[in-house]
Amino acid sequence: MKTIKVKVRISGGLAPLPIRVEIKNIDTRKEIEYESPTSFNQDFNIESGRYTLQLFGMNSINGKTEIEVVGSFTRGPFYNAKRVTTKPFITELFYFEI
Repeated sequence: MKTIKVKVRISGGLAPLPIRVEIKNIDTRKEIEYESPTSFNQDFNIESGRYTLQLFGMNSINGKTEIEVVGSFTRGPFYNAKRVTTKPFITELFYFEI
C-alpha cells in the first residue's frame, strides 16, 4: 500500500457545503470517498496504480481554498499538485500514478 495526503485549507469563512474528495483507481474502479466541512490534512492508503482524484465543494463569499496532493508518485499529479481557487464552486480534477 502507498500513502497519499490531501491537504485542504479553507480561508475567508466556512464552506457553505462540505468539501468532498473522491479517489478512483482507473483500472479496478475501487473508490475512496471523504468529506469534511472544515480544512483538513488527510492520509489515504491506496494500492499502486492509475488514479483520478476529484474534489468538489463551495467557497464562502470572498473565500479561498488551497488544495495540495502529496505522495511518492511515479507520474503526476497533473496538471499541478497544488492549486488555489477563489471561484464560488470548487471542482478540481487530478490524475496521478503511484
